[in-house]
Amino acid sequence: MVLNFIDVVKKDLVTNAEPMSDSEYDRRYLLDLYADIAAIK
Repeated sequence: MVLNFIDVVKKDLVTNAEPMSDSEYDRRYLLDLYADIAAIK
């Protein structure tokens, strides 16, 4: 379930890869989230 979520979000990040300030912030936040999820596993 967690891995599914990560796949969906990663796909979304790849699709919305335009360099916008808000997107950049969101991406950085989500990458931190990935790190937290990976640490939980």
